[in-house]
Amino acid sequence: MALSDTFKTAQDQAIDNMKLAQDSVVKVIKGYTESVKAVVPNAPEVPELPFAEKLPKANEVVDNAFAFAARVLEAQKEFALNLVAASAPNA
Repeated sequence: MALSDTFKTAQDQAIDNMKLAQDSVVKVIKGYTESVKAVVPNAPEVPELPFAEKLPKANEVVDNAFAFAARVLEAQKEFALNLVAASAPNA
């Protein structure tokens, strides 16, 4: 097995473990939310914040943050490849 294959296998295992941990957290939060709803079925309404309709939705915030992170990562990749090319023996 080539060294790059070993790294890829380790990376795949790390991603799989991360996803398992994330799934566990989501299940715990979902269970907690359902438990609270059962205990406090008639919770008072939360008053509407002024200008709440102008605030982004939580999903939009997450999507925007990850879109930005993807752009940053792509720029960093381009920079790293340019460094490799610039430092090559026949540059």
